[in-house]
Amino acid sequence: MRFGRLTVISQVKSDQWNNHRFECRCDCGNLVQVRASHLRRGEIQSCTCLREIIRGRLNYRHGDATQNNIASLLRCWYGMKSRCLNPKNQDFKYYGARGIIINFPDYETFRRYVNENLGPRPSPNHTVDRINNNGNYEPGNLRWATKSEQRQNQGPRLSRKLRAILETSLLDYGDDL
Repeated sequence: MRFGRLTVISQVKSDQWNNHRFECRCDCGNLVQVRASHLRRGEIQSCTCLREIIRGRLNYRHGDATQNNIASLLRCWYGMKSRCLNPKNQDFKYYGARGIIINFPDYETFRRYVNENLGPRPSPNHTVDRINNNGNYEPGNLRWATKSEQRQNQGPRLSRKLRAILETSLLDYGDDL
């Protein structure tokens, strides 16, 4: 059974609070013992190698590291994945819930596509954007865009206040609708 980068090998003795624990092998080869509840909730997805990648200790090889050692393109990749795959992400309703998917199997394929087809990032104000707002993150549907360009491309969103008014109005009608 897989959880992120961890593959469960065997169940080990419960800890002093009687929490079930598993021994897992990380994709990097390390062995780690993890609480079952942490695996289920997605709180632990690797030994510590993923944290090091995210923090940017290993990102210099990507060639687009920023001052704080985190590659902006890698941050973009994790943001895309979270919006499309994580129902707990506040923007999931605009991406994953609408069926928007990522058609790149991994970060390296995405990075290679961006570098070969979009070229270097024009400025720190530019991020990767979907040309067709209803399309997927896929070859031919990506471009560099500023925040203002992206706002012009996004679908309509209701303000919280207007959404609350509409929901209240609809509730008033009850089963009459």
